[in-house]
Amino acid sequence: MFKNTLLAGIIYFLFISVSLFSQENWYQPFAGNADGLNVMFHLHKSNNKLWGSLNVQNTKESAQTGICYFLDGSLNEAGIIKLSKAGEESVIVNGIISGEVFSGTLMLYGVEQSFTSKPIKVDDYQSFQLVLRNADMKLFPDNPSSPSALIEYTLLFPEKAASSLFIDAVSDFYGLQPLTNKQTPSKIIDIEIDAFFNQYKELANIAGEMSPSFQWVKSVQSSIVLNTADLVCLHRSTYVFTGGAHGMKHDAFGLFEVESGKKLLVSDVFIEDFQQELNHLLTAKLKAKQGLTEDELLSSNGYFVDAIESNENFYLSPSGIGFYYNSYEIAPYSTGHSNLFLPFSEIAHLMKPELKALVDF
Repeated sequence: MFKNTLLAGIIYFLFISVSLFSQENWYQPFAGNADGLNVMFHLHKSNNKLWGSLNVQNTKESAQTGICYFLDGSLNEAGIIKLSKAGEESVIVNGIISGEVFSGTLMLYGVEQSFTSKPIKVDDYQSFQLVLRNADMKLFPDNPSSPSALIEYTLLFPEKAASSLFIDAVSDFYGLQPLTNKQTPSKIIDIEIDAFFNQYKELANIAGEMSPSFQWVKSVQSSIVLNTADLVCLHRSTYVFTGGAHGMKHDAFGLFEVESGKKLLVSDVFIEDFQQELNHLLTAKLKAKQGLTEDELLSSNGYFVDAIESNENFYLSPSGIGFYYNSYEIAPYSTGHSNLFLPFSEIAHLMKPELKALVDF
């Protein structure tokens, strides 16, 4: 029996290794250890581009609290991986995928630590396909100097074995039409691409010289923050430039029940009368990130408000809960987005126990 189990495990990991390198686009979660810390990666690859998330849970009583980082980086043909925190340049993950193992070094809590991780067995998470669609169109096809519109979608879709309710909920989260038996993810994405180009064509009727405003760009990318047998949390990042001083980036998160396809609200996650304490934690977290004392006002430091309130743009990860505020929601564009992450050590007492039990890794 043990030999059969061992053989099955070896075959599975060999399959993962071969299949990952044979595909241009893939998604794979990894779990492992880094000097007594539980680590989990959700990695997504499209060509040589790599992105995803890193979660860390502490197994030591004296250790610091858990973390969740969103990552961007690259994977070359030799399997070498370099990842940075999203929006930053400094590399915090140096690793390699070799056989069934993803290993290397991490910068955690200011200290470089070695880690080793392996693919999570497919029975323990939802299977997704990563679909890439891109296109470009010249505004004036016969003009070599014509401005153009560029569009790219890189989205994760549940495999067909998932419930239709969950598949439709994911499509809706992306702003796409529901999938039907006659449609594929690529086809419903192409509908949005055509709509974007049809809108762009209208610029050809505008009199006057061509300007940078005639160069349009749209990019939509998704990733997985949490993936269990019961719950999936998705991240959708959209960038659009259709003229003006700058483009607009918008990040959205959705937490879904796999069986029902229901998109959970904050009230589904927390116990009754959670709001006041949660808002206090979020306000304190933002002040700490900005180096402000408890008595200093956020409104005196570039924010629109003095107290942060929870919103429905939140994510649940294996190590905590984050609330995300896009530009102009609590601060001007120049301040950027605000990502306020609360590890379970700070927030678990406010969560519904049955939901927290589904997340631990």
